[in-house]
Amino acid sequence: MKKIIIFLLIVSLTTSCKTDSTSTSISLPSKKSAPVAKSKTVANDLKLLNDFFSNMQGNYSSKNQSKTDKTYYYITLRMTPIWKNKGNYMYVEQSLFNKQNKPYRIKIYKYIQKNNNEIINEIYGIKNEQKWIGKYKNPKLFDALSEKDLELKQGCEVIFKREKDSSFTGKSGRKTCSSELRGAEYATSKITLTKGKMIAWDQGFDKRNKQVWGATKGGYILEKIIEVPKPKIKPKTEVKPKTKTESKIAVAKPVVKSSTKTTSKVVVKTPAKTIAK
Repeated sequence: MKKIIIFLLIVSLTTSCKTDSTSTSISLPSKKSAPVAKSKTVANDLKLLNDFFSNMQGNYSSKNQSKTDKTYYYITLRMTPIWKNKGNYMYVEQSLFNKQNKPYRIKIYKYIQKNNNEIINEIYGIKNEQKWIGKYKNPKLFDALSEKDLELKQGCEVIFKREKDSSFTGKSGRKTCSSELRGAEYATSKITLTKGKMIAWDQGFDKRNKQVWGATKGGYILEKIIEVPKPKIKPKTEVKPKTKTESKIAVAKPVVKSSTKTTSKVVVKTPAKTIAK
């Protein structure tokens, strides 16, 4: 009899334990509140990305820096948003001021939110890039450009971080971005973005880590402007030789301008000399 009572006690305890575990698992749905926190994080991320994207886009010029320091070229940089329905993309065109029709950098940049404080700037080359020079004037034209026409520059992405003063600082990997320009082995980029200004320092290094291209003292100071002014081109003046017809007209003009009274007097007095003139 004692054995039966003990058995019943064990069964009752086992049943109560199962009931408790079941009730605990049912109460877990209270964790569904997590998506609310996620939505707030996403909203913050979008604000961070929107602020960055808004500050980055526009036209830039190093005019002022080139005036004060002749070791820096006068360059222009255009950052034009495209593909608004696909994400955060920009068409990038950079050139010397007096060579606007021959930019030395033609790229597509894509910006992706990494976390609450970082943004990845992916860099893409464009097939037949010369075809797109100057198309920033009408961004809708880039709708004809597909992602198949782009080539990701592996290892050249720039990671931006937001600083306490609300500026953004970004840099690429140390030796991850390959380059063949002027005998370089790899290239690096360092960028500081504030409202209305960007400091960009691109450098190329050879296999011995010796710099072979790019500024040596510091980055280019690019100030945002409303529109990049066009370089003034002096028109060529051509001197055309006078034709026979023009000389006849030139001789005939004084006769037309002469008054009627003078002409009549000359005709009356010496009509033959007048014809000879």
